Order: sequence, then structure tokens, then C-alpha cells
Amino acid sequence: MARIDATAAKTAVGLAAVQLTTLLQDDTLEELFNDYKQAHHPMRTIENMFLLDPATGVVTANDVCIDAAYDGNYPTSGRESGRESQGEPTPITLTTATIETAAAANIVLTFSEPIFDNQNDRVSIGGAAGALKAISSIAYAGAVVTVTMDSDFIAADVATATLRLFGNRGYIDLVDQAITNNIS
Repeated sequence: MARIDATAAKTAVGLAAVQLTTLLQDDTLEELFNDYKQAHHPMRTIENMFLLDPATGVVTANDVCIDAAYDGNYPTSGRESGRESQGEPTPITLTTATIETAAAANIVLTFSEPIFDNQNDRVSIGGAAGALKAISSIAYAGAVVTVTMDSDFIAADVATATLRLFGNRGYIDLVDQAITNNIS
């Protein structure tokens, strides 16, 4: 039996790519499933999902590896990676959301773990006051995210935050989260 030609190989790989996209994509958001955004998640190591029999050239699914990944484990599939299961991810929580007199245009959000600047971040500020302002910038410093608006808040202003932000092992979604206005 001869090797297939490049055109047939590209077609076969194209079909496999469609199936891998189905496997890895979030079927609601049409993006990489959030858990898989972590670079070391076992479902990102595509070579671990398959077993190749070098004698026959037959590729099969590595069911043990896939089952372990879906159970929250980090299998090595016979390769020593130095990673052990970290268990279930701890949810990210918001600990404080404030506007302070010293920086009246800033909304300071403090979380239970570091938040990273991520291309999939979504932040909007609403409420009676927030809807009248635009976001000028967003700064990330460990567990603190500072949203700077285009104008200052005043003591009577009410603002809310709707967001999706990402940490090292997960993300947080908030809808119309009340922001404490400490402006005096």
C-alpha cells in the first residue's frame, strides 16, 4: 500500500480539524470552551487524545485520557509532564466594587484571585450614572481591575458592572453588579 498524496492528506486533516473544533469549542459562545483556555488543560494537548499503533498505523481515541480530562484530572498519557491534578477550579469571586473620592472616575474591582488582560474580556458599566459615561481604560494589577471612566462620578451616582473576566483557572460573570459609591 502506498502513501496517500498531499491532496488526500489535506482533505483528511481538514475533516479531522472540523471534528476537533466541535470537540474544543463552546457550543453557545462559539469560542474555545473556557476551561480549555488554560494552556495546560489536557484537552489542549491534542496528541494525548490519540493512540497510534506504530505497527499498523491505526489511530484510536485515548479514552482513558479523555475520561480523566472530563473528570478534572490532568493525565500525562504515558508522558511525564510534571503536572498533577489540581482538582476542581475554585470559582473567582468579586470581593469589593467601589468608587472612591480620591479617584472619582475609577471603579475599583477586587477579586479573589489575579485577573488577566484577555482578548475575551467583556466589561460594561451601567446604572443611572454609568450608562452616561464611557470606559476610557481598564488596568489589571493582580487581583485588582480598575475601570477608568471618561468623567468623574459624584456622590449621588449609582453604577453597576456587567462583565466577564478571566483568571488563571477560570472566569467570572457578573450581571448588573452593584458598585459601592464611597464619594463624599
